[in-house]
Amino acid sequence: MKQKKKILLIEIIIILSFFLVIARLFDVQILNHEKYKSVVKKQTQIREFYKPERGLIYDRNMKLLATNNYLVNVSGQPKRINNKDTVAKLLNSVFGNSTDYYFNVLNLDTDNEILIESNVKISDIKKLDDINNIYGITVEKKPYRYYLNNKLASQLIGFTDEFNEGKSGVEYAYNKELSGTYGLLVLQKDGCGNKRPFAGFYQKYPEAGKNIVLTIDLNIQEIVENELRKGINEFNAKKGKAVVISVKTGEIIAMATYPGFDLNNIKPSDTAFMTNGVISDLYEPGSTFKLVTAAASLEENIADGNTNINTENGLYKRWGFEFKDEHKAPSMTFREVIVYSSNIGTIKLAERLGKERLYYYAREFGFGSFSGIDLFGENKGKLKMINDFNESSLGFISIGYELMVTQLQLSMAYSSIANNGILLKPQILKKIFSKDGNTYFECKPQEVRRVISERTAKTLNGFFTGVVEKGTATVAKLGEIKVAGKTGTAQRVIEGKHSKLSHNAFFIGYFPVDNPVILISVVIDDISGTSNFYGGEVAAPIFKRIAEKIVDYVGIDRIYSSDVFNEGNLYGRQSIQNVSDVGKNSMNLPELKGKDLFNVAKILEERKIKFEIVDRKDINLEKIPPKKYIVTGQSKSTYDDGTTLIKLNIKEISIESSKDKIVPDVVNMSLRKAITKLSYEGFLMEIEGKGKVIKQYPEAGTVNPKSNRVKIICK
Repeated sequence: MKQKKKILLIEIIIILSFFLVIARLFDVQILNHEKYKSVVKKQTQIREFYKPERGLIYDRNMKLLATNNYLVNVSGQPKRINNKDTVAKLLNSVFGNSTDYYFNVLNLDTDNEILIESNVKISDIKKLDDINNIYGITVEKKPYRYYLNNKLASQLIGFTDEFNEGKSGVEYAYNKELSGTYGLLVLQKDGCGNKRPFAGFYQKYPEAGKNIVLTIDLNIQEIVENELRKGINEFNAKKGKAVVISVKTGEIIAMATYPGFDLNNIKPSDTAFMTNGVISDLYEPGSTFKLVTAAASLEENIADGNTNINTENGLYKRWGFEFKDEHKAPSMTFREVIVYSSNIGTIKLAERLGKERLYYYAREFGFGSFSGIDLFGENKGKLKMINDFNESSLGFISIGYELMVTQLQLSMAYSSIANNGILLKPQILKKIFSKDGNTYFECKPQEVRRVISERTAKTLNGFFTGVVEKGTATVAKLGEIKVAGKTGTAQRVIEGKHSKLSHNAFFIGYFPVDNPVILISVVIDDISGTSNFYGGEVAAPIFKRIAEKIVDYVGIDRIYSSDVFNEGNLYGRQSIQNVSDVGKNSMNLPELKGKDLFNVAKILEERKIKFEIVDRKDINLEKIPPKKYIVTGQSKSTYDDGTTLIKLNIKEISIESSKDKIVPDVVNMSLRKAITKLSYEGFLMEIEGKGKVIKQYPEAGTVNPKSNRVKIICK
């Protein structure tokens, strides 16, 4: 009986065990199937994310501003690496450490993965392909942003963080478009931890970020920053800002705040210079705000240009304050009030106008609201509500006190006068396109509203022309090109009070007067320790120097064209140094070598210059096809009657030669610019000397030079 009971007990245990196994299998395979399937995936599969390539940033002429480089980490598992001597030599050829160093690292007795190279900058990523294919070696590429012009347009372009995400400027404003979409690869791990593809494994390739084309012209940006820096040093100021705007489109051609910082070498102390002052800094605009009082008075028929106004011999006591004019007179016409920037005359006009209408026109011009530019950090300024006006607010606001504005707001207000009374939205983005070249988005001029009538705008245009011709800004004259503009000077508020020892100086001007296309605004901040602090003495000379260089860069004939900034790289010079011979009839031609003959013909036709093609008399000059011929040389002949003939050498582009490399012209460029241009176009360089480039071999226009190398000789 005992034996039978033991057998029965064992049978029961076996049966129960069987049912327990069945129950467990039912739980694993039926009840919690998805749960355990997920656990298996986690144990055997690995998900690897691939960061996409960040989009590039260009200026309006497709000059590269921001690109991508890489930091490389290389690690390996020594026991899995064969042919260690060969691998060590390969690592030496890529990274430069000695072959013995790598051989010793690869012979370490360990199963662990060890770091061989860490955060190494490498210019030729293709060299990593051979290393990446070695069993036991892992290559990790970490992208980082590289800015080709260091400090140039630093606040505008902005920068990225260690994860290559935009943190300021355009990089931040368009981070979504620039970032792209992550890629994903799902692999299976074997028992040794090796990663292997498996049947049905998932793979999604990363989608590169889109490329951004800005409205700025890099050459004009450099002109503005150089002249701004010189002016700030000359007049003992702390900082300054300048902006160049295309009147017809609202495009920002240059936007500068000085001092700036090096985008490729950011230091903790640079945080003080990272703000884009053109859109964020607030200041009392002083006499530049008289624009609003003048426009409202004309629009509401309070006065016309010849209306006589009592200016009290330059001293007016009102509301317990004394208001003074630098240009003392018993009376002035309305036109003279603006030309000589009379505070008293402006206040008396504002009294006739009333606070409601002054406030209305200030809002219409865009003060107290955002301009709409696609950059973060814009300030909307401070404009008192009508109910907050005190007894003297009407007078003070009319001459630019008791309110705060940004330079961009003020610039767009003056641009609306130049644009016949229409206020445009300021634009910094020109185009967005994908890596394969397809246009994703393209900006067009955007009208905000009509602020004043065309008649009023033309009258104000005449007033502001008088300011430059015989008023407070005569230093801003541009020879035969007539300029309209307005000066301004304001005491800075220090510890709650207006200081007589520290000033801001302003000048805003546009030209040519009969068909304005370019507006330049200059603000110099915190001028102290000098008696020269007025806008006409400080900001106007800087305006003049910037304007002169822009006129020379685009060509004086183009200044009279509404599309002065369109296709700017075709019309502008390759070099802006050693400017001379800037007359209306001057023959300062752009460099034509390397350009499509179709475009060159248009340039010469617009400039009314005759041309012929050497050795190709069969080409119909009136029906030149696009993208068929490239200019490889140019020469000029001037005849006794004064006419000029341009002779062009060309080369036909075949399908096979469409990828030919044509040497660009870098003579007279700075060494930095020459290196940037040649590198961007894929040439190797041999450099002698430093400074400005005075010679190059082979010459510009040479097709496919030997060894793909260009020798540049510097001053």
